[in-house]
Amino acid sequence: MYKIERSNSGNVFNFLLLAEHGHILLKSIAFDSIETAEKEIESVKVNALNMSRYERKTTPEGKFYFNLKNANGVILGQSQMYSSEAGMENGILAVKNNSKSKQIKLPI
Repeated sequence: MYKIERSNSGNVFNFLLLAEHGHILLKSIAFDSIETAEKEIESVKVNALNMSRYERKTTPEGKFYFNLKNANGVILGQSQMYSSEAGMENGILAVKNNSKSKQIKLPI
């Protein structure tokens, strides 16, 4: 499921891709409208199926994470931090498997 959130200021939005149990798999960058966030969710649905769109990264502290990018190299979303490379790879598979969700929860 996708969840669109509104910032405390009320004029910035981002979306989360959630696993079935509610765990955050991917968090987007900030957008200036709900409509833009919804458009980028559609881009995630397309790009998440292409394994070459995942940029694998390691922090200086040795944590692992990934960015999902579109065909132009723009980051669509970032994962959580993982303690192992295997955990990160499982996270990528979870994004790929959950990305086709049609359910979008809008902010109140």
